[in-house]
Parts: sequence; structure tokens; C-alpha cells
Amino acid sequence: MGDPVVHFDIRSEHPEELWAFYHDVFGWVVHPDAERTFALTDTRSPAGIGGGIGSSDEEGPGVTVYVEVPDIDASLLAIENHGGKVVTPRTEGGPVVLARFRDPHGTLIGLVESARVSGNGDIEIALD
Repeated sequence: MGDPVVHFDIRSEHPEELWAFYHDVFGWVVHPDAERTFALTDTRSPAGIGGGIGSSDEEGPGVTVYVEVPDIDASLLAIENHGGKVVTPRTEGGPVVLARFRDPHGTLIGLVESARVSGNGDIEIALD
């Protein structure tokens, strides 16, 4: 069995504008963090995956999907051995362990370690 896509991130220079856009167009509900730079996104659908909309980083605006893997370090090694390039090494982000890479054609993809993913595929992030 393969590793599933479990999360998406949409990055923008003005994430609050996109929160309204995706709410108005698709009915998504956003839950902003205290700094209002990132919001978990509930698509309010039993199908598909949840995600987030946040501020652009050094990669600029765009969309990244995250693949759930059992061992990020092993996956990053396999990625490099097959022509990919690590962009963000293993990073502990509170309750989430993640990394990002570019595939051999330059597409930015994220990884999330499965030990930090809930049983329903949602990434567990506290939004206190």
C-alpha cells in the first residue's frame, strides 16, 4: 500500500484575502492561528483532505500537498537517491514533524511523519 496525501497548504502574500475567497467560493471554514499568518482549513466535506492557507515563505505563493510517511529521514534519503532535492529538512513543528522536497522536475512536495497524524488523516495542530 502506498503513502497517502493527507494535507495541503496554499501560500499567499495576503492569506486573509484567500481565507475569504475560499470561504465565499467553496464554503470552506478557516481557523486562523494567533498571529493570523496561517489558518487550518475545514472543507466541510466528508470526502477529500483538509489543509491550510498561510503566508508565503521563501518559496513564494503556491500550493504544496503533504504525503504521510512512516519515517521522514528514510523518505528524504530515498528522495535524494532518486534525483529529488531536499528543500526543508526534517522539522519539528510542535505536534507536527514535516519536511519538503522538490521532485526531479522541480515540483514542491511536503512530507509529514505518520506518528504525528491522527487516525482520520488530519494533521494535529493546536490553534490556541
